[in-house]
Amino acid sequence: MSGSRSGRRSSRRKLNRKRFLGALLGLTLTVGMFPSSMAVADTPDPSDTASAAESSVSSSPELTNSPEVTNSQSVTQTPPTSGSSSPEAEGQTTSSAQESTTDPTVETQAAVGALPAQGEVSQLSVLGPEADVGTPYVYWALRTAPSGNTSLIGGGSFELQGPRVSSQNWGTNYQIADCVSTPCTGYDKDPDPGEFQVPNGATGPQGTISMSTSQRWRLRPAGTPANWYFADHWYEFASSTSTWVEMGSADWSNGARAFGNFYASTVVTRDYTITVNKGTYRTGTGPDNVSADDTAGVRFGLFSSAAATTPLATCEISSANLGKCVFPQTALVAGAVAYIKELSPAPGSVAAAKLGEPLATLTTGTSTYTDRDYVIQYQLPSTGSTSVTVPVSTERTSGSLWNDQSGYFANRVANPTLTQSCSAGVKVGVLLDTSGSVRGFQNTLAKATTALVTGLTGTQSSVAMFSFDTGTPGRVVNHPVLQSVQTTAGANTVKSWYSSDTDGQTANFTPTGGTNWDLGLWTTAQGAQANDYDVVFVLTDGNPTFSSNGSSNSGTGSLTSFRELERAILSANAIKKTGARVITVGIGSNLSDYNLSSISGPSKYAEGKSLNEFDYISADWAQLEQVMKDFAQGLKCEATVTVEKQAKAYGGSFTAASGWEFGLGQTGAASQSPTSSSQTTGQSGQATWTLRFTHPDDEASVVLTESDSRTGWSLSDITCNVGDAEVNLANKTVTIAGIGIGENVKCTFKNEESRTGTLAITKAFDSSVPSGSGTSVVFNGAYTCTLGGNTVASGTWSRTGIGPATLTPAAGSPAANQIPVGASCSATETQPAGSDGLPNSSWEWDTYTVGPAVTIATNQTGTITVTNKAKRVYGNFQVTKLLAVGSTADTSNTYSGNWSCTLGTGASAETKTGTWGPIAAGATWTSTVSDQIPLGANCTVTSETRPDWPVAGDHSYQWHGDPTFSTGVTAAKDNLGTVTVTNKTKRIVGSATWSKVDSGSRALLAGSTWTLVGPNVPANTVVSDCTAAPCPTGAFTDQDPVAGQFKLTDLLAGGYTLTEKTAPPGYRLVDKDFTFTVDADHLVIDLGAIKNKPQDAAVLPLTGGLGRDAFLLGGTVLLLLAAGALVIRQRRARRVQQG
Repeated sequence: MSGSRSGRRSSRRKLNRKRFLGALLGLTLTVGMFPSSMAVADTPDPSDTASAAESSVSSSPELTNSPEVTNSQSVTQTPPTSGSSSPEAEGQTTSSAQESTTDPTVETQAAVGALPAQGEVSQLSVLGPEADVGTPYVYWALRTAPSGNTSLIGGGSFELQGPRVSSQNWGTNYQIADCVSTPCTGYDKDPDPGEFQVPNGATGPQGTISMSTSQRWRLRPAGTPANWYFADHWYEFASSTSTWVEMGSADWSNGARAFGNFYASTVVTRDYTITVNKGTYRTGTGPDNVSADDTAGVRFGLFSSAAATTPLATCEISSANLGKCVFPQTALVAGAVAYIKELSPAPGSVAAAKLGEPLATLTTGTSTYTDRDYVIQYQLPSTGSTSVTVPVSTERTSGSLWNDQSGYFANRVANPTLTQSCSAGVKVGVLLDTSGSVRGFQNTLAKATTALVTGLTGTQSSVAMFSFDTGTPGRVVNHPVLQSVQTTAGANTVKSWYSSDTDGQTANFTPTGGTNWDLGLWTTAQGAQANDYDVVFVLTDGNPTFSSNGSSNSGTGSLTSFRELERAILSANAIKKTGARVITVGIGSNLSDYNLSSISGPSKYAEGKSLNEFDYISADWAQLEQVMKDFAQGLKCEATVTVEKQAKAYGGSFTAASGWEFGLGQTGAASQSPTSSSQTTGQSGQATWTLRFTHPDDEASVVLTESDSRTGWSLSDITCNVGDAEVNLANKTVTIAGIGIGENVKCTFKNEESRTGTLAITKAFDSSVPSGSGTSVVFNGAYTCTLGGNTVASGTWSRTGIGPATLTPAAGSPAANQIPVGASCSATETQPAGSDGLPNSSWEWDTYTVGPAVTIATNQTGTITVTNKAKRVYGNFQVTKLLAVGSTADTSNTYSGNWSCTLGTGASAETKTGTWGPIAAGATWTSTVSDQIPLGANCTVTSETRPDWPVAGDHSYQWHGDPTFSTGVTAAKDNLGTVTVTNKTKRIVGSATWSKVDSGSRALLAGSTWTLVGPNVPANTVVSDCTAAPCPTGAFTDQDPVAGQFKLTDLLAGGYTLTEKTAPPGYRLVDKDFTFTVDADHLVIDLGAIKNKPQDAAVLPLTGGLGRDAFLLGGTVLLLLAAGALVIRQRRARRVQQG
């Protein structure tokens, strides 16, 4: 080992007690774990024998890069005792030998991948398993061949499988890759290249391993590094006695188990020349009495394994070297197993025409048979000659293996076509299996043979007969010379060969012995060659267990191997070579299609196939007589057409029914029997017509009709055993075309008694539907009838308007007048939509009502009434009150009015009226259901009631015209339409003008003032004369800048009083009030010129005297001065007092 390994070993001496025990265990496994008395377990489980037998080359390397391995603990396998198998129940056998469970090549393979001799032990690694890996675990190593403690090989892989559940189920398959350095993260926890240690709890791609010491596991190599190889053989250990090879003691040792050393070798190749022997026809009973005729073009492939699909090399038999297919100088792994399969023949070759496709599978074994690839498996010699010939003939009567071969690779030749003449009769050969497995069924076999003979009686046909068991003849003497059955006497002669009575129902033989297809077929071939048979029927109930090697038989009597099948194929081919068609009848369930077809042809019987359209048939003993009867019919150029009546009484089940009348019409057949086209079914419920043809290729077309028509019964189904029948249940007919000779057409008519009544559905309206409505409406619905919790009838109904509905049954449901008695039927309706069929959109269909469910009574009608209702649908609309832009009105004002909604026109028009409001401006009024406005009616506002004055306190605001109403809207349920009522106001203001003039000169007078009283005029309002522009702004101010002229604007409606307060200087006041009224008709008031008279002139004093006015003015000034002085004095006096 490497230095790193030595370092680890040194450090281990310091480990605790647990690790020390692990190291000690490794040493135990190395030097003394395996006893020298180890052997294979005594008697195998029957379930394990098949897998053991199949390992015929399991310890040999494959052709390319295949491994070679020996196992240090393995021992040679010895055959189990004869009592461990279950041989074929043949009665008497000539040998107690059985199918061995031993690898068939072990005997000669000790040098290449063989198991070591008993007791041989190979040393394990000096170091053993890792001590720091927990238990339990399994351990093994991969080393260089041939044996011993040779160098370890790193990088290999193995498959560890377990724990075992049964012989057929070994649990999970874990892929174990070699860990070659630390850390070991996979299943293998030993870092040394070539050493493997897998403990409980190891985790990898297939999950976590759960391992205990009570389990069984097994191991096999899976892969090696480049240029190394070993075998794919399973190595096993067990915790109890079994057929598996035990690896070590019967129990685990301290939680560990060693598989030992596996060995691999480097690849060595040799150039081999391989010759494959190919045979076609038996020419005698000796092992080499085989003809190679018709083999030109046969091809073989050389494969690396039985499962491989791509050949490593191919060969083809030439016409110059018939029967020999040679792979020349082919480089293959020394000692490997060659797998050779027959390929499709070369296109256009003789073999392609005569042989066809090769056999890929044959069934071999004992009582439990296995379908196996038909392939040559041959281990190439590692030393010595490189020229080999296969398959190797193995002639033995004990210890036989399922893949023992005859020395010739076989294939069936094409089955000849039966050439018939409907008037000349047929020459028939019959080969009967009379081996021990037939015992108890010999009378059935006799009756079946009689069915064939009786069926041919009266024709120009003739019969020859052979039998076999361990040899031939078997229990019935061979009669190769044809016996005519044209007369009853001739037919009775044939029956006497196998029967003790003239009617051929009781066998005159007792079956015994094994099954030798080969000799039976070869003897029949000699008879066919001498007597020119047209067809040979082979009746057998078991796979072949013997074959002829010339001087004696090969085989054990309990095992079917390739050898028995190959020789049977070659003998059957010899029959076919005479031109006779071979038809195999396999009786019972212990025969495989692969074996039956190998001696006849690939096509299995199916209903309607003629004798030239199938090669073999499987039947149980109960069917055998009818099978042979059918064969006779085909040979006589006849076909049968059978009608079967099955009737099901009410509440019962289908049974065969007699007394039903059927008719047959046919074209194409020369005649029919009975000749009448009408028959009544018998006690079996059947009636049969036999069609006879003039020529073998003729065909007939047939129409079968059920003529019977019974009250209370209905035809529910027609089925035929041919796939192209045209069934017409309504017409109670079935048509079958293309019926040829040998066909047996059977059609079954099923009728059911139906105690039935009728379901009716009536559509009605109640009084809510307006008269004349709904007459064009299509009402639809469904119905369901149940009985015993199951739906027995269902469908749909339909009715336009009121009255009885039309009922349409669902697919597969009975008609409405065929509903089973006692069924409870109910109905539903698809709710009519909207106002369909009603006077207008203000009507809708209301929820329908359905009458109670009805119970169907015999021959009575149960009626369900579906009643529809209608309802009035009302709509609404809205009125919104608006004031026109710029209008002024009191917000407290409310408005109302009248509306009218009309649906329809003319005499049928319907009108609803009412009032809207009161609402304020900007508000909306909505009608209610109580208004009962029909949905869809056109609604308008017809009037409005409003306050007299828009603004109660300012009558200058007046309504400007009548209100306006928007166009009508449609009464609706949602998204209501709105009618707007709009009012407009206006303000009434006027102006007044006047002027002040001299009463004499009419000259304008400036400087007068006036008081004004009127609407909204503040008290003590004085209007002063504006004498120059711009005039002052504000209400009630003079807006005329001309002195002496006045103009007042924005005067509200109403009456005004104008009084002169101050006269123009020098003029007297006008002693008069001026009144005027502003209204809609008087907006501009012109008071005209108001005259003022000058004041009277002052009296002047005499010359030099003062005038009167001066005195008055002066007195006034004095009075004012005195008053002011008095006020000042009083204020000063208060201050003095306060101070």
